Amino acid sequence: MKQLPTLLFVFLSITRADAQFYCGPTFDNGCVSWRTIAVSAGSIVWGDDLDCTYSDHTDLTTTVSAGEQIAMTVENGAWCGCAVWVDLDNDSEFAETENLFYSYVGGSPSYIYEFAITIPEGTSAGTHRMRVVSPWGSDGFLSTNTNGFGPCGAYAYGNFDDFTINVE
Repeated sequence: MKQLPTLLFVFLSITRADAQFYCGPTFDNGCVSWRTIAVSAGSIVWGDDLDCTYSDHTDLTTTVSAGEQIAMTVENGAWCGCAVWVDLDNDSEFAETENLFYSYVGGSPSYIYEFAITIPEGTSAGTHRMRVVSPWGSDGFLSTNTNGFGPCGAYAYGNFDDFTINVE
C-alpha cells in the first residue's frame, strides 16, 4: 500500500475537519422530468444542465440582510412541489423551523413557483446553506405527503439543489 506524503495527509485532515456535512434526500426512482429546472433568488440565477443528480451549487451566492426578503422563482418539472430550507444556525442540519417555503400546485410539463422568503431578524452574519427540494406529487414539507417529506427525506421521484445565502 502506498503512503501519502505527510503534508498531503495533514491537508486532507484539516479539510475534512473544517468541512460541513449535510444529509441529502433520496429519490429512489430518480428525477427524469421530475426535477428543479431553474432557480433565481436575489443574484442567484441557475438553470438545469440536465444532470438532475448533481445538487451542489453552493458556489452560487446571494447577499441579504437579516429581516429582509429574497424574491425567488423556482421552475420545476411535471407535477413537482417546492420546499426551501435555510440552515439559519449553521449546525449542518435543516430544522423544521428553518423551512421558509413549501407549496404543491404542480403542472405539466412544468410549473413556476414565485414567492419570497424572509431571513429572520437575528440570523448571524455569514454564509448559510439554502436547500431547494423539488419532489414529485408533494409539497416536500408536510408529513402527510405520500411521496416523502423533509430536507433529507426519502422520496420516490424528484431532486434537490443547494445554494448559498450570505447574511450581512
